[in-house]
Amino acid sequence: MFGQLAGNSGGSAIYLSGASAEALNNVVYNSDIGITVAAGFAQGNVLYGNANGILFYSSGTAQSNILHDNTIGIVDDGSNNLIENNTLYNNATGIQIGRSSLSSSHSVLNNTIVQSSGVALRLLNGSSSYTNFHDNIVSLTNAIGIVGPAAAQVGFSSDYNLFDVESGATLATWSGQSIATLLDWKTEVAQDLNSIGAIPGFADAASHNYVLNAGSPALDRGDPALQYFFEPVGSGTGNGDRVDIGAQGNTALANASPAQLVQLLGTTGGQRYQVGEATTISYRSAGLPASIRLSSSTPAAAPRKARRAGMRGRQMSSSPWPAVRPASHRW
Repeated sequence: MFGQLAGNSGGSAIYLSGASAEALNNVVYNSDIGITVAAGFAQGNVLYGNANGILFYSSGTAQSNILHDNTIGIVDDGSNNLIENNTLYNNATGIQIGRSSLSSSHSVLNNTIVQSSGVALRLLNGSSSYTNFHDNIVSLTNAIGIVGPAAAQVGFSSDYNLFDVESGATLATWSGQSIATLLDWKTEVAQDLNSIGAIPGFADAASHNYVLNAGSPALDRGDPALQYFFEPVGSGTGNGDRVDIGAQGNTALANASPAQLVQLLGTTGGQRYQVGEATTISYRSAGLPASIRLSSSTPAAAPRKARRAGMRGRQMSSSPWPAVRPASHRW
């Protein structure tokens, strides 16, 4: 089904059943269920005013859709589903994992979820397990980022996300406990250890334009293991050899990256070191010559002797780092 206007349905306005079934570039509104995916592919649709924007019953893909002002944007009640590159805003719940079926293997990757109230990601109950929540932008005002009762936490993994926790918002409610900040979430739950807290840098959030500006902290900050090949390569620049966080990640709509790039890995805030503890500085680069000269220093010492390090393409390297003073250090 392509390019249709569908709405005011007491059931499902569009129903996909079969691996080759597709719903492409439709506008769906004011229905109990906008698109049901029993199997198939929903891409490029705009869904608003529905009780459930997209509902998965079995396995399928929801990609590059815009879902706004629904009671629930996407409900994943099936297994082996991919929810990717979607933009969700002003829904009471952005994405809900689980409903009534036993389900597992939910991949929620590279979405942008904006909540001015309600919940961005809700793990409903123990009927669902193994949710992978990576590379998403979660922007919150007077809302909760992640809600997960103990029974729904089996196999849950969250990392390489960007969280913007504004006034009246909390990052999570986990096992009934409110967790206010990303640092608390990292420390108490040990999730999102490589995620960052920052203002996303949307082009025009007031007009619901959630494309990222050129200086956004979400650029080239996604999971290094995920693909980035669809991101554009600008004149004299590269694609950063790393996926962007958010709905434009690994798409042609992503911003071009700087021509040359060096990034530290694993230093997203909250790290602590003690006297006598050895640690490692890891970094990656893109667009640099075959070899460059690096120098490093501790806060209380003069710069160390520069070391030579080979860095080619998407190579990741590590350098030993001396014990840090004082006894405990946080940044």
